[in-house]
Amino acid sequence: MQDLWRSGVQWDEQMRDAEFEKWTRWTRLLRKVDELTIPRHYFGGIAVNDTIQLHIFTDASEYGYGCAAYFRISNGARVVVNLVRGVSKVAPLKHLSIPRMELQAAVCGARLMSNVCDGHSIEIKERFIWTDSTTVLSWIKADQRKYKQFVAVRIGLILSLSEPENWRWVPTKENIADCLTKWGKDTNGRWFMGPSFLYENPEIWPKQRCHRKDPTEERKVHVLLHLPQFSSPLIDPARISKWNVLVRTITTVLRFISNCQRRVKGLPIESVLTEDKMKKLVKRFVPSVVVPLKQTEYSRAETVLWRIVQVESFPDEVEILTKNRNLPMAKWARIDKSSPLHKFCPFSDEYGVVRVEGRTANAKYASFDARFPIILNRNHIITQRLLEHHV
Repeated sequence: MQDLWRSGVQWDEQMRDAEFEKWTRWTRLLRKVDELTIPRHYFGGIAVNDTIQLHIFTDASEYGYGCAAYFRISNGARVVVNLVRGVSKVAPLKHLSIPRMELQAAVCGARLMSNVCDGHSIEIKERFIWTDSTTVLSWIKADQRKYKQFVAVRIGLILSLSEPENWRWVPTKENIADCLTKWGKDTNGRWFMGPSFLYENPEIWPKQRCHRKDPTEERKVHVLLHLPQFSSPLIDPARISKWNVLVRTITTVLRFISNCQRRVKGLPIESVLTEDKMKKLVKRFVPSVVVPLKQTEYSRAETVLWRIVQVESFPDEVEILTKNRNLPMAKWARIDKSSPLHKFCPFSDEYGVVRVEGRTANAKYASFDARFPIILNRNHIITQRLLEHHV
């Protein structure tokens, strides 16, 4: 019926040969239903004792999934296994991977176990749920919160209806639920009587030889996009051992950038050297004026250093605060509570430096830096150079 739906054939149209062949094969099987006989009693006259076990088998394929429940009772040397109930469902129209289909079958099996236990007055001593999917077994024994919602929700449902100890591995050839998901499997006797290993001693039942490691294909993926404002530092701070030398080096680099911009505009460059010394260093004449490094340039260099520390240490926070600077307060994005800066109520000033906004902001007679301290990572090399300078 699902294949007919997928094919798009209308009710008054003739179906294609492939669908017609499946239909006729199914109708031939329906005629054999009247030949089917099922015993009225589970245990065939054996006295019910405390050795009753419930065994659930689950399986899935690309066409569907299902599960089957069996009672097992042993009375001395005699073992009786009988079918209690079977459940089968076709695969959804939306394609699912085989591990997800196996997980759907596991949910169906956990629900079936709960329904069978609730629907019978007899006491069931032991419960087993068998699956040939090592992936599902790994999911059940792991922390479901680290998986995607599809897996996490269904693992949570499974654990609410069963215990991890109930779940066991069975080889595909011994999985009786395989009859539900694959066409042409032999169901004569075996479907009603259960797999052969249930008639053996429990010590030789199938055991998983090696446990699969925690699968990663359904794990949640956390992606952090860092948008730093500097692709790389202007210099390597680790190569400079003193703070004042570091600041002067950055100041000189900024003066060089400024002079390049002045040359483009046809203006004389600002040099810390006299014209005679410039002629000895530069073969081609470059118009220049002697201008010592100014305090504003030193301040600008320090601002650059602050921003390097913050961008390399707190890239996500810097990006959020920079965007907030151009938005009304009602549209501000909030920093995540897990961020180390969250408790400081940070903000970005007009130069892009992240500062603390606290009670010191009300000290109107204090300097701006004292009222709004700059946030620095104490483990950064630039911060260490600053501390060494003041100690």
